[in-house]
Amino acid sequence: LVQIAAPGMTAVSQALTARVLRFIMPTTSLAVLAAINTSISNSHERYYLPALLSVFLNFPIILASIFLSESFGIYALVIGTLAGSVLSFCYSCLIRRKFYRFRPSFHLRDPYIIKTLRLSVPSIVGAAVNEVNSIVDKAFASMQPVGAIAAMNYGNKITSGIFNIVVVSLSTVSYTELSNAAAADSKERLARIFHSAVRIVTLLVVPLIVGGILLSQEIISFVYQRGFFSTDDVRYTAPIFSAYLFALFFSGIQIVCTKYFYACQNTRTPVFATALCVGVNIPLNALFSHFWGAAGLALATACSTAVSVFFLLTKIKKQNGKVSVSSLLYLLLKTSAAALLMGLIVFILRNFLSTRFSVFWVLLCSVCVGACVYAAALLLLNVEEIRILFRKVWNMLRKGK
Repeated sequence: LVQIAAPGMTAVSQALTARVLRFIMPTTSLAVLAAINTSISNSHERYYLPALLSVFLNFPIILASIFLSESFGIYALVIGTLAGSVLSFCYSCLIRRKFYRFRPSFHLRDPYIIKTLRLSVPSIVGAAVNEVNSIVDKAFASMQPVGAIAAMNYGNKITSGIFNIVVVSLSTVSYTELSNAAAADSKERLARIFHSAVRIVTLLVVPLIVGGILLSQEIISFVYQRGFFSTDDVRYTAPIFSAYLFALFFSGIQIVCTKYFYACQNTRTPVFATALCVGVNIPLNALFSHFWGAAGLALATACSTAVSVFFLLTKIKKQNGKVSVSSLLYLLLKTSAAALLMGLIVFILRNFLSTRFSVFWVLLCSVCVGACVYAAALLLLNVEEIRILFRKVWNMLRKGK
């Protein structure tokens, strides 16, 4: 498996990866069971406690990396991963027991099992194809200069964190609402919820992309530059991080579209979209990596995801005439204009502060000023969501008095 996934690795690196893989393979089963438990809680519109699952997963990894790394090296992370997986699974069982107590029973002819299998098979295929996409990226990266895979992992780690905090949490909530609307067979309600989810993703992600690209070197330096991570490593990783940020918007819209189809019990269309994404990504990887190296691989991911989003939006519009793609594009134009104005201010401020203050203060001031400029620009452009947000904050402050 390692030889297929990373053919450009040295024999020593492949052997080490294979040994680590043998240890962490069992965590996959625990992750699946924990996801089922949290899904049960989400179906009852309980989101806060399931969201804490990542704390129980990551905290042992952090502790192991701090206290065991000197004694066990890379295997400290393996120990932390195993401990975190067990702990998060136990926690998921506790929060699930409030809504459902598991009783061992298995009936092959149970209509719900048959329906679940029928709906899950395309979803499993789609997930497998999506993993193939990731493996293809790593395979091309293994053919790049030493450090390309690590740099891609570093850049992707930050964008994945943003994606999980902003997009996944939003899509989890909207999925429950979309499912209820689909069960009521209300196309108008489905369209309204879908519009709301896409609009919020657009409003939150677009400024993150613009600001993140402008401050890419500062962000990578602040997060990673210590120990053996040098200034040259920062310069090498920053363009990769920027390319992954560009993909963040399309990935956000993609997951909302996928949740829409899942709510309508259509698991086949997302599979076709994923297959299309992989089909476009492979030739783009070969082309872009030739010109831009590892950053080209991340850019290829963004372009292929954009093609997938276009396909999904076309299918949604065809299925539900109440969905207005033009209104979403109009919001994207407004948001982009506000984000570009914010970017201009952040660019000037960063250049002014970078020679006078540390990276931390440059980031803090840039983020605070950029957020204020972006919010003000949205107000001037008469974006409805920002006005609703300010109205809610104002009412909360008045009640506090």
